[in-house]
Amino acid sequence: MNARRLAMVTGIFALSLAGYAFSAEPKTDTLTGNAFRLGKDRTILVKEFGTTGAQVKGDKSKDAEKAEAKMTRVPASLAQQIVQEFGIREFKALPYSEAAAQPGTLVLDGDLEVISNGSGAARVWIGFAAGQASLSGNIRIYAADKPAEILFQGPIKGTSKGRGGISGGGSMEDITIMNFAKNTADAVTGLDRKGKPADSKPKNPTTRPVHP
Repeated sequence: MNARRLAMVTGIFALSLAGYAFSAEPKTDTLTGNAFRLGKDRTILVKEFGTTGAQVKGDKSKDAEKAEAKMTRVPASLAQQIVQEFGIREFKALPYSEAAAQPGTLVLDGDLEVISNGSGAARVWIGFAAGQASLSGNIRIYAADKPAEILFQGPIKGTSKGRGGISGGGSMEDITIMNFAKNTADAVTGLDRKGKPADSKPKNPTTRPVHP
């Protein structure tokens, strides 16, 4: 093998290794461009989201008692579902507790902005995503001992998508919670439920360098 061919083969081999290193699943927290990626060596604690300033819209939103109950119920259910979604992707997540919030442990919390019941009538009679229910807000991640230093934040939304017909007439609360939690885990881990690169990520996320 002459020197030129040897150099070419060596270059191709080096590029292959570099490509493998770039695509390999991160084992620690990393920043790739503007995207924060949670490492599998970390535990993340999930807090219930705040609802100060949140609005309940759509069906039955004028019923103050039901709206208040939803404001209490949704954050608790959402936190549980987010923990579950991280577990599906084989990441370590737990419900937040002060005892578990040790220095260096990461915390995920956020604020809900809109809890929309959508329109059951529109889902039944029109379909094609008309009257869809939705849940929207913002997430943020920070170290338990440094809450003012935001490592990552961005908007997230979950909807009932195109469910219609008879099945679209009931409550879509569980579905919107599941999809919000799924999109949160996709964005933070970079992986979907099957362990493949996820499509969901917040637009214009704010990030800071991550220190173990």
